[in-house]
Amino acid sequence: MACSSSVVLRMVYLAFARLLGLLLLLSCSQRAKGVELLALRHEVAVPSPGLRQVP
Repeated sequence: MACSSSVVLRMVYLAFARLLGLLLLLSCSQRAKGVELLALRHEVAVPSPGLRQVP
């Protein structure tokens, strides 16, 4: 019984976190969204030092 209540609590927490993220995204300006996209593109484009590229 305790296991199922912890699953429900986790689902409620995840739903709340997603809702909060959505509200923050809606409140951001276009410039802030553009800066975040630029940072994410840079993160994807720059390879991690721990990863080797296979020829």
